[in-house]
Amino acid sequence: MDGSKEERYRAGEDALWQRHGVSARAEHRVEVPALGFKARVQEVGDPGGPPIVFLHGSPNCGTVWAPLVTRLKD
Repeated sequence: MDGSKEERYRAGEDALWQRHGVSARAEHRVEVPALGFKARVQEVGDPGGPPIVFLHGSPNCGTVWAPLVTRLKD
């Protein structure tokens, strides 16, 4: 199989966002000192709009919100 496991995961993740007509426009990590790790943050939508934060539980990933994100106005 070509590509690393992470590359394949990212490609699948991008395909899922695109399937719902959305793309993650930015990604970064945020330090969570109280828990001792960095959380992955994906930004989707209009950068000028009000922020909405969705948190998922384990073992899910941020794309679990893709169907809902596409239904939000503006």
